[in-house]
Amino acid sequence: MTPRHLMMVTGLVASAALALWGDKRPDGADDAAVAAPATAVVATATTPVRRAGGHTVPDSSILLVQARHLVGTDGQARPGGPSPFASASWAPAEPVSMMPAVPVQAEAPSAPMVPFTVLGKALSNNVWEVFLANGASTYVVHEQSTVDDNYRIDSIQPPTMQLTYLPMNTVQTLDIGAAQ
Repeated sequence: MTPRHLMMVTGLVASAALALWGDKRPDGADDAAVAAPATAVVATATTPVRRAGGHTVPDSSILLVQARHLVGTDGQARPGGPSPFASASWAPAEPVSMMPAVPVQAEAPSAPMVPFTVLGKALSNNVWEVFLANGASTYVVHEQSTVDDNYRIDSIQPPTMQLTYLPMNTVQTLDIGAAQ
């Protein structure tokens, strides 16, 4: 073992001994402050202390106060201030509007989107037929025909077809592709 290793082992043993059997008091605590009960204020920050050499220096010791003076017996903060354990939110506050709230008028009801998918079209005897699908149902429609008692086909003129949604009497268009 080299002298360097001996010094490291000696330092390790010494630090372990100090950790186990050393002074367990907090830093800067003297025997009088540790022995004094924490029932009242022990010292004030402006108490003058006479030092060696004859001059007086203000004492800068920390005030020791009983915990019940800061926090009540139920663990809640005293009524004089906010609770130190209250939850806080980091979310930004809601902006406050200075404008009076204007009631939003409901939109007039509108017809639903056309539920049909165009499968194709054909010109037969100068009359257009359009093949539509809705879910599992397939329809062959002509002008002035009715589909599902909700839609009436008004006109078929490629590339569009006009339908009327009968419950609301609303005209809608459906793209069926250009004529070939």
